[in-house]
Amino acid sequence: MRTSKRSLEKIVFSALIFACCYAELVYAVNPVHPGGSNYGWYKIDAATQPAPVGSNCRENYGIIKNYQNAGVRDLVINQLMQMKANGQQRLRVPLYHMRNASGGTLLVSQGGNLSAHDRESLRLFLSDIRDIGFSEILFGFFPIGQNSPVNWPSWNEDLFQENWNLIANIRPIIKNSGILYRIDLMNEGAPANHQTQLKEYVRKLWINYNLTYGKADTVGVSVIGQANEGDTTYRGTIDRYNTTKNIYDATPFGSPYLWSIHFYANLKGNFLALDNAMNARGDNTGIIIGETFYDDAASWNAIKQTNISRTVWHVYQWPVTPSRGCDGHVDVTPPLKYRYHDSLTQTVNLAPKGALDGIDSNTGRVWGWACDPSTPGQSARVHFYADGPAGKGRLIKAITANKASGAAVKSACGGG
Repeated sequence: MRTSKRSLEKIVFSALIFACCYAELVYAVNPVHPGGSNYGWYKIDAATQPAPVGSNCRENYGIIKNYQNAGVRDLVINQLMQMKANGQQRLRVPLYHMRNASGGTLLVSQGGNLSAHDRESLRLFLSDIRDIGFSEILFGFFPIGQNSPVNWPSWNEDLFQENWNLIANIRPIIKNSGILYRIDLMNEGAPANHQTQLKEYVRKLWINYNLTYGKADTVGVSVIGQANEGDTTYRGTIDRYNTTKNIYDATPFGSPYLWSIHFYANLKGNFLALDNAMNARGDNTGIIIGETFYDDAASWNAIKQTNISRTVWHVYQWPVTPSRGCDGHVDVTPPLKYRYHDSLTQTVNLAPKGALDGIDSNTGRVWGWACDPSTPGQSARVHFYADGPAGKGRLIKAITANKASGAAVKSACGGG
C-alpha cells in the first residue's frame, strides 16, 4: 500500500467490469490525529491559574488586536513554541468582531472588513503559526453584540452583508498563509429550531459561501453540544444538529464534509446523542471537537470511553477549566498543557468512502475515487467483485487508489 500523504486518491481502473459488479474498499483501524488549543489571548488578569470566579480576565489581551504592540509578538511566538513542544499540532484561531467594537479583543468590522492594521496583525500571526510548524488551523468567525444574528429581533440584511463581506475579505489572508486551514463560518452558529433569524442567517451564509468558494475548506457553522437542566435526552444537541442539517440539505450543496462540535458538560451523553442523531439521518460524516475543557482528565476519559460510529479527527481545547473561573469563559492562558494527544487510543471502524463515477461500456474502463477515512494519509486498496459483494461474489480485480486528488475529494476524507 502506498504511503504518500494523500487524503483521498483519485482512481482510474483499466479492468473490464460488468454491470453486475461490486466494489469494496479494504480499510484499516487507526487512532485519530493530534489537535491543539483555541488560542486567542496571550494573558489574563489573574495571580493564579486557573483563575478564581470573578470579572472578565481576558478582554485586554486579544492576540490579533495587540499583535503589533511592543513585546506581544515575541511573547506569543514563545508561547506557540511551548505549545508545539507539548504536542499540540493544530490551533483554532478566533476572530471576534463587531461593527462598533472597542477594548482589547473585539475587532471593528464596520463595512465588512478589518482595518489595515488588524489585517496585517492577523497575517503576521498566521505566518508565525506556520513557521513554528503547526500543521493546520481552524479559523473561527465570532460575530458579537449587534453583529450576532442571535440578537436580531428581525432580519437585518445590512449586518448580514457586513458579516459576509468580512468572511470574503479575510479568507484570502487565511488562504495565503501557507498553512492547511478550515473555516468555521460562525462560532456555535448552529441554530435551535425556534431561532428564526439564526436559521435564515445560516441558510444564506451557506448558499453564499458555496456559490463563491465551494465547501472544501469549511466546516459550516459549529454546533454547541448541550443538555437542558435535568434533561438526559440531550434534546438541545439533537435539535441543533437536526435543524442545521435540514438547512444544509434544503440547499443544492448539502452538508459540510466535516462537522465541528463543542462539548463541555455531559460530554459522553451529548456525544452519544449526537452520534445516534447522525446515524438516524444516514450521516456518517466525521467530526472535529472544536471546543472542550482545558487539559481535563474527565473530558479526556469521556472521549476515550465513548463508542461512536464515526471518525473524530482531532480535539481543540478551550482555555477554560471545569471550575469556570473569571467570567466563566477563559480562566487559563496561555494554554500550554494538552492531554488530548498521543495517548489517544480511541479507534474507529469507519466505513470507507468513495464513488464509481463512470464506466466505458466499450473499453471496460472504470473511474472514480476512494479513501479510508481512518488512514487519510495512505492510498486505499479497492477490490472488485462480479456477481455479488464481498463474501458472495467472485474477486476479479484488486488495485491501489494512488492518483492525485482534488481539494473537494481530500476534504471529504478529513484532510491529509
